[in-house]
Amino acid sequence: MRRIEGRAASGWVMSATVRTTLLMAAAVSAMAAPAAAVTPAHAGLQAMRELNLIVLDDLNVQGGEVEGKAFVGRNVTGNSTQIGIGSSANGQGFTASTRATLSVGGSVSPTLNINNGANGTGGAKVGDFGVQNVFGVDIQGDVPGISFNGTGGTARIGGNVTNNLNLGAGTALYVTGSLLNGVNLSDGVTLGVGGSVNGSINGGQNTNVSVSGNVGTLGFGAGGTATVGGNVQQLAGSNNQTVSVAGNISQGNAGGGSVIKAGGSITNFNGSSGVAVYAGGSISGNTNGATFNSNYSFNPLVPAPVVPAAPTAPAIASEALVMAANVQALSTTLASLTVTTPSTIGFTGGNQTAYFNAVDGGSGFALFSINGSSFFNTQQFSYNFPNTSLPVIINVTGIGSNALSINSNFINNARANNPQVIWNFVDATNINIGAQFQGSILAPLASITAKVVEGSVVARNYTMQDEVHLGTFQAADTFMAGAIPEPSAWAMLIAGFGLVGAMARRRRSLAA
Repeated sequence: MRRIEGRAASGWVMSATVRTTLLMAAAVSAMAAPAAAVTPAHAGLQAMRELNLIVLDDLNVQGGEVEGKAFVGRNVTGNSTQIGIGSSANGQGFTASTRATLSVGGSVSPTLNINNGANGTGGAKVGDFGVQNVFGVDIQGDVPGISFNGTGGTARIGGNVTNNLNLGAGTALYVTGSLLNGVNLSDGVTLGVGGSVNGSINGGQNTNVSVSGNVGTLGFGAGGTATVGGNVQQLAGSNNQTVSVAGNISQGNAGGGSVIKAGGSITNFNGSSGVAVYAGGSISGNTNGATFNSNYSFNPLVPAPVVPAAPTAPAIASEALVMAANVQALSTTLASLTVTTPSTIGFTGGNQTAYFNAVDGGSGFALFSINGSSFFNTQQFSYNFPNTSLPVIINVTGIGSNALSINSNFINNARANNPQVIWNFVDATNINIGAQFQGSILAPLASITAKVVEGSVVARNYTMQDEVHLGTFQAADTFMAGAIPEPSAWAMLIAGFGLVGAMARRRRSLAA
């Protein structure tokens, strides 16, 4: 048997553009943090605990789904996929946080299915945080459609939504752009749209609807409230509704106990007993026991309809700059680690099986170092760890711009050790993983194409050919100095995201 000993990782060179961006984002992250409490490297590690998939640029979906939460800095392309489905296996955990189940800094081309799956038997659900049991979606650009497989979630879309949507009970959807089709509401839904709804708003009792532009058909259920800043082509009313339209209502009806207001005119309207109708212009139709108040002078007792403000788009693209700085800082920090007693890799069977013999290096973690791509010609990997809690760092250097192919099979129940392992591909830019991979992957410079990965993934670009499984990295941070930020500390980091985006836009403007 021969063996490889762990050693410090070699240096690598970063382009001036990338270095400038990362330093700027790191500075903002540092300004947003309490003194001596949160560093970019710590924040990067925390992100790997909370997120199952981190893609700094683009995600291309060819197959599979993501069991935990996902963050994508730019666009999502390819096939339909599911996010947040959870895991049927026990012991594959994640760190709960207020992060959305899915965050995307650009646009999405496939239809997405958002879940709040359970983690193991009776485990916390992917969307859980605090006492809530919800999921969330933040997409800065356009999306064709979203299916919410759960209730009580919140989705924020910065662009337009193309397809018809179905919203479960208690869901909140905020769209800065328009709904180019329509939406079906369940009870208790909150809907905010900054543009128009070209199709119909249907169903749902006790809903709260706010649309800054026009609505095709407004047909929500009893007890709901709607505020529309433009015109309504048709009002399909129910009982005990409150409807305020700044423009005109072309035709419609209302049920008993409803109050209908329009800043313009109302035509072809059928009232019913107990309905009060107010219009700044004319009203035509059948009262049927309703009270029609045309050419009405609105007043403090009956305020005039207003144009509601558009929902604010999520700032994920700016957050992605900070995320990139944080995970790069983590990779650099791990690459610089040294230990008194390095862990060793032994080979058997004519170098066909590599055994990762982990030992505490003297500081509460095990350290392996691999240089070059030839190591990955080994057919099988086996983790030989003293327990399932010792943090294990595997630094891989010397790859650079060369394509790295990993087709090795993990044997001897390696999955049991997933939450304690980080594979740090320090300088790799192109990785193809053709077999099931066990352990979290940190490769902030790399475009990765992969089959099943059992652990968190950090990549510059990611082509997902199969599933990304929980758990995320869960071992202690004995290889890091200082405290890992609590989930609440992320709110302080977010304060810097907008500044980073503004600085980046100013640089582009000056360059133009």
